[in-house]
Amino acid sequence: MKQILLNYLPPADVYTPSASLSILKSFMLENNFETEIKYWNFLFNPILPFGESEETNEVIFPFISLINDMYNNEIGNSRVLELYELLIDKSKPVEELQLQLSVIKENINSIIETELQKLDFNNILLIGFTSKFHQWIPAVVVSKAIKEIAPNAKIIIGGFGSKEAAMEVMKMNPYFDFATWGEGEYPLLELSKHLNNETFDYNSVARLVYREQSQINISTTNRSSYIDFHNYPFPKFDDYFINYPEPDKKYKIVIPINSSRACSWNKCKFCDYNSGYKFRVRSPENIVQEIEYIARNYKSVCFSFVDNDIFINASHFERLLDLMIASKLKNNYDYEFWAEMIPNEDLSAELIKKMQTAGFTQIFIGYDGVSDSLLSKMQKSNNFSNNIFFVKFAQKYEIDPLVNIIIGLIDETESDIQEGMDNLHFLRFFYNKGEDSLYHDYVTLVISRMSKYYSMISEDEKEKYNINNITYLLPTQFSNHKDRFNLFSWNKNKITNHNKWEEMQEKDKSYSENTYTYKLIKNNRNITYKEYLNNKEVANFDFTNELYWNILKLANNKVIKIDELYSQLINLHTTITHQELRAALLKLKSMHIIYCDKEFSNIIGVVDAT
Repeated sequence: MKQILLNYLPPADVYTPSASLSILKSFMLENNFETEIKYWNFLFNPILPFGESEETNEVIFPFISLINDMYNNEIGNSRVLELYELLIDKSKPVEELQLQLSVIKENINSIIETELQKLDFNNILLIGFTSKFHQWIPAVVVSKAIKEIAPNAKIIIGGFGSKEAAMEVMKMNPYFDFATWGEGEYPLLELSKHLNNETFDYNSVARLVYREQSQINISTTNRSSYIDFHNYPFPKFDDYFINYPEPDKKYKIVIPINSSRACSWNKCKFCDYNSGYKFRVRSPENIVQEIEYIARNYKSVCFSFVDNDIFINASHFERLLDLMIASKLKNNYDYEFWAEMIPNEDLSAELIKKMQTAGFTQIFIGYDGVSDSLLSKMQKSNNFSNNIFFVKFAQKYEIDPLVNIIIGLIDETESDIQEGMDNLHFLRFFYNKGEDSLYHDYVTLVISRMSKYYSMISEDEKEKYNINNITYLLPTQFSNHKDRFNLFSWNKNKITNHNKWEEMQEKDKSYSENTYTYKLIKNNRNITYKEYLNNKEVANFDFTNELYWNILKLANNKVIKIDELYSQLINLHTTITHQELRAALLKLKSMHIIYCDKEFSNIIGVVDAT
């Protein structure tokens, strides 16, 4: 049987194997299709001047320039050269930089030609690319070269979030024969069966865009199977490790791992989470079996969960952590885990401590804001109290919290931003904590066709969303049309409340430039709170009223509701009224050592009252 060749391209990180292609390979092998992954990024990385940059357009601009050559786009190439000049050396003559860029492009073409000559296209059933991380851009260049050598080769590209995006890239690049969106395992399998059997009934393959008689069609089949998460296949990373170019730097390798697919919440207005995905979850046992399999077979123990939220529910997450800890002790593996997590009311200090024990060192938090009003407008599942709680205990247990604040929301007001500015003071103790310091990365809202915000704004308003660093460099016909939101995300040149956001960022910066600390001094039954700014005392409070201290203790290890807080306090203060409790909360909130929202519905201690 002919082989399936999957391809991984820049700007994908060379220190992480492909999560999606490695699962595809396992799945196709289980279904008797010989499959190989070619890691082109290993080959290209040494010649790309910014191979390890986090900016996509910087990594792949030579490929963008090659596409511009294909379309005679001199303006785009001038912009690429300007970017190159900015990043390399402004003092060098433009002619010298132009020559350097030409050499890079020649080297890219040479690598492609050399590698394609090694392939037996008569023995290749299907050639696959992924669109993830804008890999579709270098895939355009490679697919053109393939078709020049083997015109009858069949090429598919997947990983798109919608049929509109898949259709758009098919219009852009005549060298792609097929494109898929959503989960790719079964569409790839069904298409491969048709190609192998020469039945060519493409319309029966779910989530498929295909060319037929010079027309681009979308399959009308709605029926689709999905990969079984109860018997989830372990990914095949053999191609990655066999070809890994830096054997003395294997310590840099981070293995991707899936614990779920799709999003259980799926309500955030800014999110463009993909269609064609079905939410389901792997068992903790299956996840840890995969971790042990990879550690045993590939000798790698650093893992990055690629889900948007590793926390499914409290019982599932605690079981996962317990099994991770048991595996670590049993096998003497020094695991390290990175993950994404959305703060929620079911998280406890005990669970975060278990995360540290299991080996979690870095968490990208679905934080996104510091005001309850904006988090509510975004339809986030978390609130500011959840955010405080997670940062507080992540730092306590030496887990690096990575956070964003989204700015330029469609329905934001100056008062929303002012609320966030005021709330920064509740976070004052979390700055200047060494490696685990709180740092807010302010990111401007981008809109694509898949985001809920897209349907909320008028056509005139959409015209104001016209900034994209990739399309600026590409041929104009790629994005200068009414369907430009299908494939690309756009932001405004100048957000509405930019002055207010700049004011907030300046205030945020001032917190990062100063150090706030506190002490809780216990002397018999008396407790004194002292706060310091750059080692100078700025607050001193004696907890003569035991109610204050008991509130801090009960609201310390989790976000607590006022009714639950009252029911626990009544056992300690039998005559307390709801009015007295609210007054005490307002006093503690005015000191910025406890936070609660306007309705007193979510209460969390800022200081650690253990």
